[in-house]
Amino acid sequence: MTLRHFLKSFFFFLSSFFKKREYDVLFYYPAHFNRGEGDINPFFEPLYGICRKHNISYLVIEEPELFKKTKRNAKAVPFDFMLIAILVLRKIIPLKRFASFQHREWLIAGILKPIFFRKFFFQNYIVLSNSMMGFFRGLNKDAKLFDYQHGVITSQHRGYIDAEMHAAEHIKRNEANVLVYGKGFEDVLSTTVSDKYYNSHVYSIGQNINGEFENHYIKRTILFSLQFADPKKKDNPLKLKKIIDFFEVYSDFFILNNITILLKHHPRFQYDIDPSPLYAFAFTKLYEGNLFDGLSESFLHMTFHSTTTFEAASRGIPTLLMKNDLLDPQFFVDDYNYPLGIMDESEIVEHIQKYIDDEVDYLNSAKKVFEWYGRFYSEIDEKLFVELMKGTK
Repeated sequence: MTLRHFLKSFFFFLSSFFKKREYDVLFYYPAHFNRGEGDINPFFEPLYGICRKHNISYLVIEEPELFKKTKRNAKAVPFDFMLIAILVLRKIIPLKRFASFQHREWLIAGILKPIFFRKFFFQNYIVLSNSMMGFFRGLNKDAKLFDYQHGVITSQHRGYIDAEMHAAEHIKRNEANVLVYGKGFEDVLSTTVSDKYYNSHVYSIGQNINGEFENHYIKRTILFSLQFADPKKKDNPLKLKKIIDFFEVYSDFFILNNITILLKHHPRFQYDIDPSPLYAFAFTKLYEGNLFDGLSESFLHMTFHSTTTFEAASRGIPTLLMKNDLLDPQFFVDDYNYPLGIMDESEIVEHIQKYIDDEVDYLNSAKKVFEWYGRFYSEIDEKLFVELMKGTK
């Protein structure tokens, strides 16, 4: 947060006391989602284009990171001042007075609305990561609220499903809808909850990464997605040891088959452990480049349970999920029906050998994972998005 963004935010929302502002759609997101070139939000960017194409008016509002330096998008309206005001009111107003956190958010919205949102109107609100959903519901009880998927959704995702297997409380209380990447994620939500809420509140509108099948058989590189980013930092040394043990046992296999393993760290890796022993093997290399560039060099992907499995599948690259007790990949089977299943170390090596020996076997697996990917990640459904925003769906 900077003084410039704070003041810009203050004057913008204060001016809504005098100046009428009406939008078909509000897009709201935390600044850490500015992950694209030019500090854009790649999740929302395609949706902005659809709005412009169909004359749907919209406003982009960006929430700051209070104690972390993040990229800011100059085209977005900063929410800096309003966020501070909301946080102060949360401190002042005891939560115990309310039936839920959402009820207090509605009250806070009611307090701020007469000054900062007096002439501010919107029909739809689309957010990433469920951010400020209760506050904006409090500003407009009749607006349609949508949370747009930004990662994978499992049957254990508490942002959408509670411990009793009902739709999450903040979703239901705010009468929010969920926009997902594909039918597979829609099925996870609708079949997991027992209250049937998602039968009528989830829509598959797609996403902006399209699959493109490629034959990688002649390559002999494996991309290994490391995951030393778990909140349980005590588990990181155990993960490191498991990988080292695997490499030591099968070192001769990788060398004899002229296989190179590219080790790619998780984006949230904090260097709280020393991973250098992984680089000491003759067949391993640290990879610090772009994910899809790394995949383009590879014929296989390996991991404990990384969702890079989906990105690999989007190029027709099989992932070998390593059986483990630290980051159990079982949800890939239970929730997603991943066609190759989960393998222990010996089964992984057996599969690699089979793929090297038989191109047909390799391509069969490659096509299976590519088709599987298509159930979960579809192209953006422009027609459906427009219908939802115009209220005709």
